Amino acid sequence: MTFTEFDKITLLFIGLGFIAEMILLVLTKKFNKLKQYFSTLIILIILCQALLIYGSYIEPRWIDVRHENIQLNENGNSELKVVIVSDFHVGPYKQDDFVAKAVEKINEQNPDLVLMPGDFIYSYPDQADFLYPLADLEAELGVYAVLGNHDYGVGRKNKDDYNAEGAIAKSEYVVQKLEEFGVTVLRNEIVEIDHDNKLKLLGLEDIWGSRFDFNMDEFDISDDDTVIFLEHNPDIVLYDEAEFSDLIISGHTHGGQIRLPFWGPVPELPTVLGKEYDYGQFEYEGKQLYITKGIGEMGPRARLFARPEIVVVKLSY
Repeated sequence: MTFTEFDKITLLFIGLGFIAEMILLVLTKKFNKLKQYFSTLIILIILCQALLIYGSYIEPRWIDVRHENIQLNENGNSELKVVIVSDFHVGPYKQDDFVAKAVEKINEQNPDLVLMPGDFIYSYPDQADFLYPLADLEAELGVYAVLGNHDYGVGRKNKDDYNAEGAIAKSEYVVQKLEEFGVTVLRNEIVEIDHDNKLKLLGLEDIWGSRFDFNMDEFDISDDDTVIFLEHNPDIVLYDEAEFSDLIISGHTHGGQIRLPFWGPVPELPTVLGKEYDYGQFEYEGKQLYITKGIGEMGPRARLFARPEIVVVKLSY
């Protein structure tokens, strides 16, 4: 774990909290009539410190293995165990040791197929070197991925930079490392996962980028096929192309990363769909959509009531 600017700020607030507690303890002895008031303040400060420590250093490393059932065809009699893991964001907060921990948990599930919907790095291309434990993933039908916006180094405020030379070079390096580690990266490409039962996987470029440019007629899809779309951004469900999908698998939202009970995500989600579609299984205008909270963090080194997750799907089709 690397010590970052966020850690400095976190420790500063914790330290200031201790100073405030000491001052309030002195005041409780000096002003006996206000003892209850000062004691309440001390308790509130301690609770804030505890939440700060938990959200910054405990929950982000506490991986949740979540199990889901998804039925794509009522008359189908085929099943696959699919693991979904997204948004590693390796870099300042998480490195190879965390990736290795995630890989170990994935392999414990004995998946048939592993799908990773993008955002492998935090910001710099060489951070993809931390992903080498992915080479140890075991899945009979393969390990597939698509790129996310951060694999280009692009966010909402600089979408136009997708075509910049640096952004393209960054994405190419990420792809190079992933393929070196045994991951098949799909870039507007379709593959057949189960020939006998006509299950296909279509991996798409991130919708914010100019490389999200294709014609569905290019792909060999028949009415009998069951088609899974793998796309980083769940807003793909708003596009006409989504009509060809039986299931869309995405990440990107982090489930809000910071959540409150009965409220949901605290920050605005980086999607048109908004906070109503934060994570989990949804139906949108007849289309099935699954959004994972992912496993890494952006912005602060923090998750609160939004544990990093590996999703194990029993897929019936």
